[in-house]
Amino acid sequence: MQIDSACAFSAEAVTKAGGWYTFELRVLRAGQPLSTYSVAHVGVGEVFILAGQSNATNYGEARTQTASGMVVSFDGTTWAIASDPQPGPPDKSTRGSLVPSFGDAMYANYNVPIAVASVGHAGTSVRQ
Repeated sequence: MQIDSACAFSAEAVTKAGGWYTFELRVLRAGQPLSTYSVAHVGVGEVFILAGQSNATNYGEARTQTASGMVVSFDGTTWAIASDPQPGPPDKSTRGSLVPSFGDAMYANYNVPIAVASVGHAGTSVRQ
């Protein structure tokens, strides 16, 4: 770990792929705790970007959810379990998507948490 004079620090933790983990940061002074920060539900795995037209957003007929519980999606700010409608697509669509099924298939293949960020936008011509 490195600490500079501005009280910034950097550190590296090596862990095997998997999840879900809890990340905890404890700040100590002279061995006494000053502060604790915790982030639950941390996964170490694969990240996929889903881009395209309506098939890449929430324009599916049925809403689905992840069967494995090991698939998360990104809304531009936070990650959450991938249950439809998916957060994040710029077109604000609210129906079903392929993300839960795709993520479950990738989880079955890689056996690590799967993260998906959907950046598709419906209404775009196939020619574009």
